[in-house]
Amino acid sequence: MDIIPKRDTVITSFIVPWILGYGIKTREEAKRYIKHGETLNPNYYPRLIEKVKKEGMNSVIKSFNDELFNTSNIDNNLSEMFGETIYRPWDCLSFIHQITLNDKMGLVARPDGVTMNNETIIMVNNYFNKIDNFTKKILETQLIATMAVWNAKKGIVLLTKNKSSIRLDFDAEKWNTFLNELIIWSDECK
Repeated sequence: MDIIPKRDTVITSFIVPWILGYGIKTREEAKRYIKHGETLNPNYYPRLIEKVKKEGMNSVIKSFNDELFNTSNIDNNLSEMFGETIYRPWDCLSFIHQITLNDKMGLVARPDGVTMNNETIIMVNNYFNKIDNFTKKILETQLIATMAVWNAKKGIVLLTKNKSSIRLDFDAEKWNTFLNELIIWSDECK
């Protein structure tokens, strides 16, 4: 795995549906949700790049995973709900979980939970009461984008208001279509 350099800007999987033309905002409005470097600890990338130079990328990934897949990060509620151990990421972990859209912009995602080795990611939605085709398309798009960033094979959106869930297996073909559109959009933002 190559080092992911710090990008000037990032977007989150949350706005991916807007960029693709569905959701509550337009492609143009999505540009207001671009995150700039000031929201990130200025020592995050330099410290990790130094660590990679000294110890190697595999060592850095191992230390991230040791910290993430630790008993102190177990989400007991989600684990009980899904019948397996679910870990709660403390951040996007963008140093190892980021997709490059162009030389200035990356895509990051912060799932609410992950199973061991990112096999499955879980997103919790506390907003939608009713799931119609439009809402389902938004949630599935966010889920696929988050799965891509975290390299997960499976994804679940837990809908707390109506106590249901949406489950997906990763669809590489659909993701590639999304990614091409995201790259075009990101180039328009330069």
